[in-house]
Amino acid sequence: MKHRHRSARRDCPACHVVAGQAVASRQTPCGTVRLRERWISSGQASEELVIRRAPSVGSPHGRLPSFQEAHMKIGIIGAGHIGATLARKWVKLGHQVSLANSRGPDSIRELAAEIGATAVTAAQAAKSGEVVVVTIPQRAVMDLPKDLFQGVPADVVIIDTGNYYPTRDGAIPELEQGKTESVWVSERLGRPVVKAFNNIYSQSLADKSQPPGTPGRVALPVAGAPEAKAKVLRLIDELGFDPVDAGDLEGSWRQQPGTPCYTQDLDAPKLKAALAASDRGRIPEYRKAADDAAKPFFLAAAQRKP
Repeated sequence: MKHRHRSARRDCPACHVVAGQAVASRQTPCGTVRLRERWISSGQASEELVIRRAPSVGSPHGRLPSFQEAHMKIGIIGAGHIGATLARKWVKLGHQVSLANSRGPDSIRELAAEIGATAVTAAQAAKSGEVVVVTIPQRAVMDLPKDLFQGVPADVVIIDTGNYYPTRDGAIPELEQGKTESVWVSERLGRPVVKAFNNIYSQSLADKSQPPGTPGRVALPVAGAPEAKAKVLRLIDELGFDPVDAGDLEGSWRQQPGTPCYTQDLDAPKLKAALAASDRGRIPEYRKAADDAAKPFFLAAAQRKP
C-alpha cells in the first residue's frame, strides 16, 4: 500500500507532523514508511528522513490507532522527578531505557524494575543509546566524569533538562556573568546538547499528554543544533506535547528559570509569544524570582538529607 495523500492531513498520522509538513513518503519492501518531514523554523525549511512503521493494511485510511517512531534505545542520567517520569513514559511507548543516578545501579534497581527500565551506571547510560538525557542538578554536572562521552558516536543526541538555582547549586560564576546555562553544560560535557524538558514540572509531564491536534495541548520548547533538535522535536510529539523549535542553544536562555515560558504549561501559540517576550537583560531578575520561589523546597529537601 502506498501513501497517496497529496498534502498533509491532520487526521492521518502518516501525514501529520507538528510544526512541520509531510512532503513525501513511501512504503519500503521491509514494511516501514520512509517519511520526509519539513520543519519550519525562523522562516527556514529543513528536511529530515524519518523511518516509521507502515500502517496496517485494511485499517481506516490505512492507518494504525497509534503511529510511533521506531523504538529507540535511550539512556537517562538522573533518576529524579523528570528522569523517572521520562523513563516511565518512554518505556510505555516501547523504547528501551537505561536509567542511572549518582549512587549506582543498586540504589535504583527497584525503581527501574517498576518502570521497566534497566538500572546501569552513568558511564553505561552515556553509551547505551541513540539519545542520552542528562537530568541532574546544575552543580552535579561538574561531578560527572570528564570522559563520560568519550567514544560515544557524534550522532548520539544529548538532551540537557537542567536548570540553575543558586540556592541549590551554589553560585556558578560563569552563569552569574550571563552565560547561557546549557552552553555551560555543553562545555562541561565536551559535546553539543539540546535543551528540552526543563520548563515543565514533572507532574505536568506525567499527566498532561494529549493527542496531536487537541486544543490547548501543552507545548515544550526545544533549542539546539537543527539535526539533533529534529529528533527531540519528534520525541516530544510522541510523548503527547506540541514541540516548538526555540532556535539555537545560545538562545535557550529564553526558557531558563523565571522566564515568561517557565513552568506555565502554555499551548504552542502562547509559548512562542512567551519566548519572544523574554528579555535577556532581565535574566538576573528572572533567576532571582525563580530561586526565591523554590528556596523553601530546596531548604526543606536539604534538611531531610541524612
